[in-house]
Amino acid sequence: MNQTSQTIGLSGVAGVLPGYQQDLNQLNAAGLLSSPPETLEALGFQRAHLCEPEVPLEQLALEAAQLALNDAGLRPADIDFLIWASARPENHLRTNDAAPTPASGRDPMNGFRYASAWLQDALDLHNADVLAVAQQGCSTMFSALGIARSLLLAEPRRQHALCVGVDMLPRGATREIFYNVISDAPSAVVVS
Repeated sequence: MNQTSQTIGLSGVAGVLPGYQQDLNQLNAAGLLSSPPETLEALGFQRAHLCEPEVPLEQLALEAAQLALNDAGLRPADIDFLIWASARPENHLRTNDAAPTPASGRDPMNGFRYASAWLQDALDLHNADVLAVAQQGCSTMFSALGIARSLLLAEPRRQHALCVGVDMLPRGATREIFYNVISDAPSAVVVS
């Protein structure tokens, strides 16, 4: 049976929320909401989860990816593609103590701190081709899933793609976007 007649679907799914959270009143007091807390609570929101500096978003992404691999019953060697997805450009660069800010200044190598390559190494995904998806706003992860499906259809000998969606808003940024309370969080999906 060729792959075009096989079903391609989600074989593993995981998400991780940072441990630190603020309720709507705390967010409002910090000036991080545009609407009154009561309005957002009526829409079903209660709090936002925020990354703390001592727990880099990449570590949470690694945890989500490992959980998705476990959910799919796969080993790192089984993954053929790793697709890193983030709506925000700064989330595509790895944070570290030596260069905590986005690519700027005199050192051009500062811009080559790819979070996707770091994750490939951290997970030992030695068989995986790596790419990243950006500039799709809230639909970035959907684009990553569509690309994963297309890659699996185009290359029938390959069987699994790991999509990792990672978004963190800048410190002090509003947590409300179009009446939604936004948390920092990574998620991971295995497409098989």
